[in-house]
Amino acid sequence: MRKAIRTKLLEVVPALEDVLQPHMPTAKTDKPFSVVKAGEENPSTISMGFDVSVEIWVYEKPTTFASVDEYVRAIVSGLNREELITDSGFRFALEYNGTIGSERYDEEWDAIGIGLSFSTVRIRR
Repeated sequence: MRKAIRTKLLEVVPALEDVLQPHMPTAKTDKPFSVVKAGEENPSTISMGFDVSVEIWVYEKPTTFASVDEYVRAIVSGLNREELITDSGFRFALEYNGTIGSERYDEEWDAIGIGLSFSTVRIRR
């Protein structure tokens, strides 16, 4: 699932240098970049098709949030309700839930950013 999300993110936001897992970025990581965090499965909702929460964080050099806003718009329009397919053929879409908190400055990564919350939706054919 992460690979399918990563591929789509790099497609819809060509300016991204990379899409990383949460433990990978440092202050020296080329910016802009994105971090994908997969949450826990929610067994109480699987019957409705929602499996896992996904957070997509986008980070930029600590200058202005204007470029972050552009990336957010591109991510939401490019991923929300778009069909994604894993290497094993699992079909799913991401349903946009909104931002996670407010804009932030990450001192450890020397970057500004914001998180976006999505839920996965299984696509059955």
